[in-house]
Amino acid sequence: MPYKNYSHEALAQAISAVRRNVLSQRAAAAQYGVPRSTLRDGVGQKKKGTQSGQSRMLTDVEERALVTYLIYMANQCLPHTRDITRCYIWDIIVDSGRATLFNMMDGPSDKYFRQMFARHPDITEKRAETLDKARNSMSTQQTIDDFFDLYGQLLDDYDLRDKSEQIFNCEEVGWTGRETSRKKVIGPTAAHTYRQQTMVNQHITAHLCVSASGRMLPPLIIFPGSHPHRHYQDGIPDSWLFGVSESGFINTDLFHQWFIKIFLANCGSVRPVLLIMDNHDAHVNLHMIKAAIENDVVLLGLPAHTTHILQPLDVKHIIHLPGIKYLDSCSTIDSFSVPGHWSIEGSIFKAGDEYFAHGQYVTLGKAKFPIVLHHAIDQASPASIREAFRLSGLCPVNGMAIDRSQLVEPLFAQGVTGTSAETCPTCGAFGVNPLVAQGLIPESLGHILVPPRMPQMQVKRRKSKAGKSARILTGEEMLNQLQ
Repeated sequence: MPYKNYSHEALAQAISAVRRNVLSQRAAAAQYGVPRSTLRDGVGQKKKGTQSGQSRMLTDVEERALVTYLIYMANQCLPHTRDITRCYIWDIIVDSGRATLFNMMDGPSDKYFRQMFARHPDITEKRAETLDKARNSMSTQQTIDDFFDLYGQLLDDYDLRDKSEQIFNCEEVGWTGRETSRKKVIGPTAAHTYRQQTMVNQHITAHLCVSASGRMLPPLIIFPGSHPHRHYQDGIPDSWLFGVSESGFINTDLFHQWFIKIFLANCGSVRPVLLIMDNHDAHVNLHMIKAAIENDVVLLGLPAHTTHILQPLDVKHIIHLPGIKYLDSCSTIDSFSVPGHWSIEGSIFKAGDEYFAHGQYVTLGKAKFPIVLHHAIDQASPASIREAFRLSGLCPVNGMAIDRSQLVEPLFAQGVTGTSAETCPTCGAFGVNPLVAQGLIPESLGHILVPPRMPQMQVKRRKSKAGKSARILTGEEMLNQLQ
């Protein structure tokens, strides 16, 4: 028979006649003019919509429940690896009693996981970021809601809503010279490649302050131990403040000096003004609070361990200087303002990877830190500062503007059974799986896909060590407490 000398309609009618047992394959091929081999292949094909290849081994309901559980655990900062997930799949199959094509010694293959990721695009594999326990416990929606309730009421009480020139944020940023570079370098294949250290190992702190209108105030530079021996103030504005502490970190005395000499002198004459800062004890002392009250400055402390969400100087690149600078024949390292690549990224200073002058690498001492920072501040964009306040939801006030991916979801939804109060006081086992009560997983898998358990003693210990909430530092309660 000539190649494809038949219509698709004829082939479909022949296949239908054979499947309905009206005609045999030989009779249907002769009646409709279809080759027997083609008809045989068509009759043997699966119906449209069926899956070919190896079985998934988990039902659609079981796999969806597993994916929901993996997302839930990742949102609790307890993400699972493939090996742990294989254990859950093994438990589900053994509990069902079904025969399986899985190798029950090794579990599902990597190919199965690739196919599962393709079927469920809401999950993927990535490197987990580290989040300490304190931030984990405070990075909740309830903490954020409580803060914005207090913040909005504070702005209304002092008539500061949308007055960006009267809203400030201050923060300490530090650099030690031990930061590890992420840039790749070129070197021999069969040997280690090392990088010469570009700065001495000493912690230097810069206390910065910005306004919601995009203005940056003069900073306070804190050196460890003593001031540099060289001329570290060359080329630096007279408005800058320099201090010394044993460790190079800020303390209450230095913060008080900065507040009197820098903030009050540069925040403007319009009152009141609001200064937002973290809740660190170095920012709180009696003389500081009294000076703020006398000068009509409202101090607001952010909730503990939430600065990565709510602090403008933490949530966005304020200053970034790309590129590598080379010194020409007329310049020297003492007069050149930026001998490398420096940036302020959130609250972290990142030094450039190379300092290169006249064919030689240069080590940057702490005496040159102020001039490099001065150049970086000169490049600061008011628009980037205003954007940082917007992303933190502080100006304009918008609690939905924050990065919600930084929040940790509550362990259980409100109003469901199986909460920590209904667990065994010894082992922490749930009477009712909360995920089943919330409808996230079927009841048949409730004994396998179990949320994290916590003994009752640990629950009480965590509650007793709750972090500090947002507080108005210039209120009567704080003043009476300090007195």
